[in-house]
Amino acid sequence: MFKKSLIALTLTGVAAVSTYASAADALTMEVYNPGENSVFPVSSEIISGQHEVALIDAQFQRNDAQQLVEKIKATGKKLTTVYISHSDPDFYFGLDVIKTAFPDAKIIATPGTIKEINATKDGKVAYWGPILKENAPTQVIVPQPLTATVSPSTVNRLR
Repeated sequence: MFKKSLIALTLTGVAAVSTYASAADALTMEVYNPGENSVFPVSSEIISGQHEVALIDAQFQRNDAQQLVEKIKATGKKLTTVYISHSDPDFYFGLDVIKTAFPDAKIIATPGTIKEINATKDGKVAYWGPILKENAPTQVIVPQPLTATVSPSTVNRLR
């Protein structure tokens, strides 16, 4: 239930920072989850419009984030927005891989999420770095604040 509400909220935020298209354009969503091969097999959602893609959450491990990059590139569409839905590192540690592959994509989160990431990121890297080894982030990317608000009906206008 929380995840569905979060996705609805996220889609609203994604629509707020994306280029709009006609209301007739449909959105599709693909869920990527690396499964048992990951320390934390978290899900990321790829939201596709006609010409653009938005991403919800960036994975925990670099190798899983790279698989996510390949899936996004396979769409042939431009990644415009990455929304980080939670302050735990399994939601944002993969951002360095995503940002390298898509340097123009906006990376956003709520101010509360950003505050918590800033407060805990150094300790998280210190703990998880030796465990993840080469799959630990080379740089922690902190999202920018989501500042726009829109109604849920604007979700249908993501291009």
